[in-house]
Amino acid sequence: MNYDSNCFDTIECRFAITKFTRMRLFASIFLLGLAAKPLQATIVLEENFEDASKFVLLPNTNSPVASLFENNNDFLTLTNGVGVGTVYTGFGGKFLAAMDIDDGGQRPNPVNLLWLNRPITSDMAALTFSGLFAQGYGSFDDTWDNDDRVELSYRFKPGGSFTRFLCFRSDRNPTNPVPRESTDCGYRGDGRALTSYAALFTKLIDVPPGATAVDIRLQIRLGGDGEAIAMDAFLIESSNTEIPTLLTSTAPSL
Repeated sequence: MNYDSNCFDTIECRFAITKFTRMRLFASIFLLGLAAKPLQATIVLEENFEDASKFVLLPNTNSPVASLFENNNDFLTLTNGVGVGTVYTGFGGKFLAAMDIDDGGQRPNPVNLLWLNRPITSDMAALTFSGLFAQGYGSFDDTWDNDDRVELSYRFKPGGSFTRFLCFRSDRNPTNPVPRESTDCGYRGDGRALTSYAALFTKLIDVPPGATAVDIRLQIRLGGDGEAIAMDAFLIESSNTEIPTLLTSTAPSL
């Protein structure tokens, strides 16, 4: 676009110059947008519960010792669905199943499964979590008591403390209390209900500046007869977009 250098005082000329400046700006923003490209996600944690090699199992107190176990209709176990006294649909291979984990008061309740020191790099602005969850149905009571809960938390290092990001609690229905997601990780379930079909739940976790590692904690508290849950396919990966620190470009002639 050409314009007369002596026309700056005319309305038409000022409008043309302003329009030209805007178009150059829009072209530069467009090129900047093209230069920002998604990064390939980096897997921080992948847990398929085929074995117990990736997590540490701890009681909420120092005694008694926590362990995976199966005892009739009380269990905390990795299973393919056989022999756990309840029916689940939608899992493949082995998964983690829990029912009445205190085993008649002989075992700790709650228990914690911990995945420790998962690496975090400086380019990770956020993490996405996904996992499958279900509640067992069958010949047992499918309700949860008010103090039953299953909660996932993260702790960034250095210096962080555990923060809950996905929680399941009883909905406290007086006639048929069933487990639901507690959207605020509060005292009751108010979100999507768990069923016998494995359902995908996802969450976004912001990474604080300076974080170099993250711990993930799964806490399970199920103390009543027939109160059960199953889970599988935990995946935590980075959720990033690469933004160039400096981009220079020349807009095309208009």
